[in-house]
Amino acid sequence: MPDMGLGNLFSQEILEKFEIRDIRMTHLVDRSRIFALPTNAALNRKESYYIYRTKEFPVWRICTDTKKHQTSVLYNGENKEGKCPECGNVGEPVRFIIACPDGHMDDIPWDWAVHGKEQGIKCCGWFYWRGGGSSVGSIEIECPTCHKKTTMGMIYAWNWRCTGRFPEREYSNAQPWRPKGCSSDMKIIQRQATNLRIPEILTLLTIPKYDTKIARIIQGRSISTVFQVLDSAGVLDENPFKKALEGELKKNMLFKETYDIIDEYISDNGWEQFLKLYRDLLPKDGVYRDMLIEEFRSLQNASEDGYTSDGNGNFSMKKSKEISVNIPPGRLAFKIAGIDVLRTVTVQKGYRRMPYMKSEGEPESNRMIPVAAKEHGSGENWLPGFESLGEGIFITSSENPLNPSIPAVNEWDATKTNSMDEDMRDPLFVWWHTLSHALIRALSLYSGYSSSALRERVYLDDSEGRKQGGILIYTVMSGEDGGMGGLTGTVTGFGDILTNAIKSISLCSNDPLCIEQRITEKNCNGAACHSCLLISETSCEHRNMWLDRHLILGD
Repeated sequence: MPDMGLGNLFSQEILEKFEIRDIRMTHLVDRSRIFALPTNAALNRKESYYIYRTKEFPVWRICTDTKKHQTSVLYNGENKEGKCPECGNVGEPVRFIIACPDGHMDDIPWDWAVHGKEQGIKCCGWFYWRGGGSSVGSIEIECPTCHKKTTMGMIYAWNWRCTGRFPEREYSNAQPWRPKGCSSDMKIIQRQATNLRIPEILTLLTIPKYDTKIARIIQGRSISTVFQVLDSAGVLDENPFKKALEGELKKNMLFKETYDIIDEYISDNGWEQFLKLYRDLLPKDGVYRDMLIEEFRSLQNASEDGYTSDGNGNFSMKKSKEISVNIPPGRLAFKIAGIDVLRTVTVQKGYRRMPYMKSEGEPESNRMIPVAAKEHGSGENWLPGFESLGEGIFITSSENPLNPSIPAVNEWDATKTNSMDEDMRDPLFVWWHTLSHALIRALSLYSGYSSSALRERVYLDDSEGRKQGGILIYTVMSGEDGGMGGLTGTVTGFGDILTNAIKSISLCSNDPLCIEQRITEKNCNGAACHSCLLISETSCEHRNMWLDRHLILGD
């Protein structure tokens, strides 16, 4: 699509140049390929050259130059090249739009909002915009021709018929396309609101099993393609495989060094072992939760004796140390392990709009809009993503921190009935998630990182009949620099940090209002607020949901 997104740069050649290879993530996103969004510098283009095509939205603007006109002016920027009809200045885009929970979005039909069914056919087409103090609802919009007026309070109260429009899918120079047909109502929402576009993001760690030199080669595009072609043809054997590699070598599609490493591995370990390694690296059919359990077990195993990837690996972990901390109702033993190097791959599958929820308390009921784009030459789907390096701390315990007699445990168990988020409402998951937030806030005082720079990963493994949980607190950054050692350096005195984290949530400045909150089916948090537990939404994997001080405090 030449006039949308990357335009002509959205080609197989460019996409493969910026491809991010991760066999687990590719499997998780239904075999879509992943690419990093290119920059001007990466494409060797001048900074003034625009590589992304965008469409202006919303087109209605407000001119606030009251020196040239007595009151602010609301006008359609498409009609006069964005210029105010009164003074000729270019105003700012209006901050109110309409959206529906099925992902559609559009400009507010201001003419209809002011004139109703009469549509103001003979009027000038622009309006006076008068602020009414601190309340948005008291803003007054008036037609200067017929003097009909309304307020934002009245407009907010209406249910608007959905137009079915996706502005982000329109060509930059095309007229808006409004197919209608959507049964959901549209509601007023501010265009800067975070709930207007909530990304659906998946993040996976590169774990030791997938990070040996030979494993990285097998996951490469050229080698994995050879495996797939021979496997589908039913001739996946040593001789056909080597002949195929020799063919790739002659076409300069394979480095001689890569060929030699594979040949050496087969000579030393045998074809059957090489084939078994390939089969083991193929992700098993499963969901995101299964991948998290695989990560959790891999981190547990690596922390037993420590682990460092060979070559230029993406994972290095120290041996865990044990500490005991007083946590109600008694003392609890933790295992803490520093991770010097870790790699993450993050992909955006789509997004949701949340002007309101279709089903009370169930965000997933709002439609997810996929962002996968098809490359027309190959017909393959591509998703945007990025890879990062960093450091982290892995924390787990072989003991169960929850006493079944704690009232909060029974309360959380009771909310799991008919819930779409049953795993997240598990009391053990909530316990670890609450501890994670408390630790992130405490670590910001010791590690040199702000709390917004730290991220979390909460694990719950109940696949073998025994529940076990853990958390990974980490920081990553794009590029090859990784972390600065601030997190792993806190492992030595982590007992004090853990103790301080627990003390910090024993009291809240919003108590008793905060501590009196109990979990019910209609909410997603117990005792948790911005003063004690909530953190930056970029740090929390679960949008600051599934938290409760009562579980940690044992009441």
